[in-house]
Amino acid sequence: MHVFDLLAEEPLKPQPVMAIVGTQRFLQTLAARELERRWVGEGQASRLDGDSIEWRDVADELDAGLLFATTSRRLVIVDPAAKLVADYKERLEKMADKKENSATLLLLLDRLPGNMTLARKLSAKKAIISCNEPTRLQGKKQVPDSGRSVAWLIDWAKRRYDRRLTKSAAQLLWDRIGPIYGLLDQELAKLALYTNNRIDERLVDRHCGSWRTQTTWKMIDAALDGRTGEALGQLNELLDAGEAPPALFGSLTWSLRRYATAARLYQLAERRGKRLRLREAIQQAGFRWDWEIGAAERRLRRMGRARALRLPADLVELDLKLKGSHSHISRARQALEAFLVSL
Repeated sequence: MHVFDLLAEEPLKPQPVMAIVGTQRFLQTLAARELERRWVGEGQASRLDGDSIEWRDVADELDAGLLFATTSRRLVIVDPAAKLVADYKERLEKMADKKENSATLLLLLDRLPGNMTLARKLSAKKAIISCNEPTRLQGKKQVPDSGRSVAWLIDWAKRRYDRRLTKSAAQLLWDRIGPIYGLLDQELAKLALYTNNRIDERLVDRHCGSWRTQTTWKMIDAALDGRTGEALGQLNELLDAGEAPPALFGSLTWSLRRYATAARLYQLAERRGKRLRLREAIQQAGFRWDWEIGAAERRLRRMGRARALRLPADLVELDLKLKGSHSHISRARQALEAFLVSL
C-alpha cells in the first residue's frame, strides 16, 4: 500500500508487525500519525528510539497497556528501526507469523529489501506502507507517477488547509519543487496565508520557486542553527541570482513568526502560573510534524527567550529598512546580512 492510499481512508487491517518504508520523512510522519489516529487515538502510541533500545524494551511496551489509553489496542512505533531489524531479524520474523492480536509493532525504515524474509512475510500480509514517490508501470519499467502526486497535492490542500488548489497551480507547484513532500507542504502552508479560498497558478508563480525556494529555506535553517557563514553564503547566492530582498523578507517573516509566537505563548503561561512545556508551546504556534517540532525546540533553546520575543520588532525594523533607507540592493544586502547574523 502507498501512503496516499492510506491517507485516502483505504482500510488497513492491523498486523503484529508492520513497516513504513521510504526516504520521504514527511510522508512517513503522515503515515504513522494516520495509523495512530485510526487504531489507538492521537498521542496514545508508544514511541521508541530504535538506535538505543534492546528487544526487552520493545517487548515491555508491547505487553504493557498505556495508563490513560482510550482503546485496548496498543501501538508501538520504533523510529528509526534499521538497527532493530538488523539485530533482531529472527524475532521479528517469528512475530510477523503470528495472527492478529491487540498489539502492533510499527517499524519506520528507509528501506526494506524485498529479498529479506521479513519483507516477504510483511508484504504477504499487506503490512508495508510505501513512503517513496509513487510510480507507475511504463512498458517494463517503473517510472515516477507525477500525476498521482499532483492529485494528492490538490486533496491535501483541501483537507489540511481548507484551500482549493487548482490543477494547473498544483502542476506548477510540483514542477518547481519536485518530489520533496515536506517542502511542498511548507509551500502550501505559505500559500494558504495569501488567500481564504482559491490557490491558482498566478499565486504559485508569484510566491513559490524551485532552486530559490529551497535555498531560501536552507538559508533560514542555517541561520537558526548557528551556521552563520553558510547562511550568508546562501543569501549572496540568492541575491546574485536576482532574488528580490522583499521576497526574502516575506519568507523570513513567515518562518520566524512561529518561533516568536511559541516564545510568547510560553511566557504568557508562565506569567499566569500555568505549566506549559516548550514543546507544547511550539505545537500551539503552528509547528505540526515531529521532525520540525524537535528542530524548533532546539533552535529556540539556542536562541533564548529574550531574542525570540524580539523577533517581531526586529522584523518590523528590517521591513522599514528594506522599504526606506536600505531599499537599494547593496544596502538591502547589508540589512539582511546583519539580521541573519543576529539570529
